[in-house]
Amino acid sequence: MGKISVWFSLFIFLYFYKPSDCFKMQDASIFPGLNVTGLHLPFSQIGQFLDIPKTLKDEGFLRMGLFCVKRGAFILYNRPQFQIKDGKDFKIASGDNKCYNDMQGMQSAQPIGPIHLPKQDSITFYHNAFFAGIGSPTAKGVGFGFFSHARKAVKSLILIGRQNWTITTHNGTKHCVRPKFDPKEKFPICLLPNFKSTNIKKLGLYLRKATKGCKEEEVGTSIIDINNCHYWGGKVPPSKYKPLTFEDDDAVGRSDANSMCSGDGSEAMKETMRLYKAVLTNSFDELVLLEWKDIGKSTWKLELLDTVFEIALTAVPGDIITFNYINRIRELFIYQLSKAWTRLGDDGSLPDGKIGLLTEYDYRSLTHLIRQCFNKMTVHGPLFQVTAKKAWISMAEPGQSENIIWRSLVRNKDKNIILEMTWLVANMVGGICHRLFGYVHNFWALYIHFINQMYFNPVVPEWSKIIPNLDILLGGEMSLKYNQLALFTSVSLDAANKLEPFKRPTAKTAGS
Repeated sequence: MGKISVWFSLFIFLYFYKPSDCFKMQDASIFPGLNVTGLHLPFSQIGQFLDIPKTLKDEGFLRMGLFCVKRGAFILYNRPQFQIKDGKDFKIASGDNKCYNDMQGMQSAQPIGPIHLPKQDSITFYHNAFFAGIGSPTAKGVGFGFFSHARKAVKSLILIGRQNWTITTHNGTKHCVRPKFDPKEKFPICLLPNFKSTNIKKLGLYLRKATKGCKEEEVGTSIIDINNCHYWGGKVPPSKYKPLTFEDDDAVGRSDANSMCSGDGSEAMKETMRLYKAVLTNSFDELVLLEWKDIGKSTWKLELLDTVFEIALTAVPGDIITFNYINRIRELFIYQLSKAWTRLGDDGSLPDGKIGLLTEYDYRSLTHLIRQCFNKMTVHGPLFQVTAKKAWISMAEPGQSENIIWRSLVRNKDKNIILEMTWLVANMVGGICHRLFGYVHNFWALYIHFINQMYFNPVVPEWSKIIPNLDILLGGEMSLKYNQLALFTSVSLDAANKLEPFKRPTAKTAGS
């Protein structure tokens, strides 16, 4: 009966779900003449404009007459395969049913921003200066998995829209990237050809995270203003906003693409339908950060939580609990946390400079420690996984589960399992880090305080609310995965001199 209910709910969702602009892909066409009639080469059918002269020849066209953008933004290069010699070797074409007759000589073209999001705030990264090579776009926050696939420095980027972005380097340094353009233009296309033109004075940056919004007053955050912008649709700018012409030379090359479709959900649908949409339209095989609308300016508060889950991914055997599964747990928890922040009127500010009883300085101390723990787990993670696997094998023996899993970690089926699983992850990571620090830091006290104040206390009312049909949202096997997480958490606490887990918060302990 349960399975019938699950699939019936999914059927109802698919029946009533109406595709949004997410499914209106970016598209452009090449016309051989100067009239928008007759035979043409659509990007959506060819799949790429990797070598335009060769494509024209193969299709029997003599030349490129018009380059017409049906929807979206494209960057065109005067060399094949998105290669470039200097800053004068590319052009920007954008708009809605907008044609350009000055693109002759361009030999390759690719979209700017995610292919499925033709008119959304986005950031596109390139591993070569002057936007050479295949771009890696996103319209939402992304983590280390997004950048680690190429293991190359980001040397240039393009923003679409008025959204500010925070990019975080591998050593934790943050940079606020801001488009500075005509305030009347909703979707400016702003170009940063290389980081040498900024106050950073480096050719490229090794990044591990990019998130929407900036907390510009945050210590250690530098400001990168991008003034070189184009109007959407190729509008001729007044001299005040005239784009720059780049002259510098740089190496050419290519990188792997990594685009994705993101939907912002439909507020008119029920909560469960919104979650179904997020699960169905996003891949959880990389550590992406879904931009739930309710997060707003509180995005900076997720830094600690993100690192906790990054550590969990290094500790948990991937063949027992997959990367995808843990990533879903995190995203579904953040969704409920964002709803709680909205309910509490949390706008992300710290009016008295405190988080609970402690200060923002204490929080920064903890984030520094947790990042050190993550670095240590690059060495110790495989060792923990071996121990965890052995414990899981032992669980198969009759009566062993009660001896291995701590009684305080046993699942309460009347509680929200997403919050319960996140609580397990937090305890597991806390035990691991406390042990790796040799119990010499005041880590455990700081950790419990901020984990509860920032993440668990706000969701106390949600702890007793059950989300329907979670099997679909998580991918099934909830009880099994909970027991596996409880086991690995028990192993972590056992290894930390049988450290007691911090308790589930209640209305009383949360001070509400």
